[in-house]
Amino acid sequence: MKTAPELPHLSRNYQTIPTEDFNLCQISRVSALIHEEYSIAQRLELMRRRSRAHEHDHDSTSATYIAVVQLKQSSPFHDLNS
Repeated sequence: MKTAPELPHLSRNYQTIPTEDFNLCQISRVSALIHEEYSIAQRLELMRRRSRAHEHDHDSTSATYIAVVQLKQSSPFHDLNS
């Protein structure tokens, strides 16, 4: 049985790993897919954050506008401001 070279930093139980268990081409493909999915997940999260921030800005702007309108309507000078 072929084995991977011994790695001194690993415990004895894991120093000999059969090379038959590793197909570098498959590992590379899986690694690329994981990287791609991670990148997509990061972009989606960024889009969600931007969307939430935009909604928050819109809500804040709407709330400010409503407060200003109500303040103007309750002002004793409301008729003069029109």
